[in-house]
Amino acid sequence: VVTDHRVAILREQMPIAGQAEVDCFDYPYEQIRDVRVDGAVGGGHLVLELIVPTLDEKQVTLFFPSYDLSRFDTAAARIRMIAHHACSIPVPDASTTSGPALAAVSCLMCSLPLTDKDWVFCPRCGTPQGSACGFCSRVVPEGGLYCPYCGVSKDLARSPNCSKCGHAVLTSYSYCPRCGESQGARCGRCNGRILSGWSRCATCGLTLDSPAVGISSSEDASSLPVSADSRPESAEEHNSTGMSLYNREDIEGAIKHFEAALEVDPENALYHCNIGVALAELGKDNLALEHYNAAVGISPNDPTAYLNLGYFYSEREQAERARQYWEKAIEVAPGSPEADESRQNLAHSDEV
Repeated sequence: VVTDHRVAILREQMPIAGQAEVDCFDYPYEQIRDVRVDGAVGGGHLVLELIVPTLDEKQVTLFFPSYDLSRFDTAAARIRMIAHHACSIPVPDASTTSGPALAAVSCLMCSLPLTDKDWVFCPRCGTPQGSACGFCSRVVPEGGLYCPYCGVSKDLARSPNCSKCGHAVLTSYSYCPRCGESQGARCGRCNGRILSGWSRCATCGLTLDSPAVGISSSEDASSLPVSADSRPESAEEHNSTGMSLYNREDIEGAIKHFEAALEVDPENALYHCNIGVALAELGKDNLALEHYNAAVGISPNDPTAYLNLGYFYSEREQAERARQYWEKAIEVAPGSPEADESRQNLAHSDEV
């Protein structure tokens, strides 16, 4: 539950003797340092990072199915925006502060003193305060030719407003939440921003066949060409690329990279699970089950394969088989995130 004042995580426990209990962990934004979304084939986690960390990470972790990844990315961006603003409020008001007047720029809309020059949006009314650097996303000072923080030319700065619909868009957003317009080119491997004139990604070093010159805001970074010498070689890179392709619904492309990862590391249960999920997506159930069974054989105490097998049979309306595998995930690793997700699935088995 995300409100303007706090984030609350509700977790229903397994009912005992017909009595259901719900744990509630709520955190005011002043307690939240950041939030991250960890995507994975078969599911994902939204994790709150608190200023004072909790001893039990389950109290700040929310589990969700992979098809809801984009929705949770949007929720995380909103939580992050409000939390960062909350850390800066209350803001000293120049009209009530004794002594010399504060040397602060005022908001263009509501005249609130902006004591932090890095603010792209006003913490009171949300109005954009100028162009943001195309790379580090900080405000480029009026009249400046380069970003004073990273040295990128102001010519590559972008407005915090969507170029298509004019809606205010956070600099961390890849797409406008109102109209879906792309907010600039992104690296196809790490999703880092790619600026005009670059031939490599500054974040992961990905090489492009041609410099990313003249890429319009409507182009998807995943369409940027990848040269042969930049293709991932390690199993981890192949798996990461496969997950990225899967999340972009390029299932066949994802399978090729999962297969490449298994060629390098055939005894990795996670890679078998990932390719099993992708194969099942294409309706190749027998091959998918072969990889799931391989994952169980390699790592019988890893709950990941059991969790995904539960989804596999649930999607094929074999509820009892699904229940057996979710119960197995709880049995082998009762304190794991996969076990918690399995408990949630069992509690709502009529809805899964």
